[in-house]
Amino acid sequence: MKNTFRLVIKTPLQEVFDKQVESVSFRALDGNAQIFAKHTDLTAAIAYSHINVQANDFNDYFVVTNGTLSFDNKTNSCHIMALRAVDSKHEDKLSAKHLIEKIEAKLHDGNDLSRFKLVQLENMKFALQEEAND
Repeated sequence: MKNTFRLVIKTPLQEVFDKQVESVSFRALDGNAQIFAKHTDLTAAIAYSHINVQANDFNDYFVVTNGTLSFDNKTNSCHIMALRAVDSKHEDKLSAKHLIEKIEAKLHDGNDLSRFKLVQLENMKFALQEEAND
């Protein structure tokens, strides 16, 4: 495989991805970026990003939160370490499931949910936010 590099995506709980790829596109804290084989050394912080992984025979998408990306030119490899990284095909189901579990836990604990509101985040994602007491 010419013009490829190794991409590894990991969380504290699992290795999400480990394959040879041709490019990786992502959004770092300071803007959008794309990496190709033999890229210069790079370290970038990722708060929330859709990761587009391209190779000759596939194109995968992941959603990464709270992570770092590092590219090592000497080994021609890229590592993304994140608190959360999921295949974007499962993102909507996982996000909704997590939100429902959070709401159910608060109801089970007897919390009054009138202080909470749903807020819309980037790309039609939602979160439960407690309103400040005035």
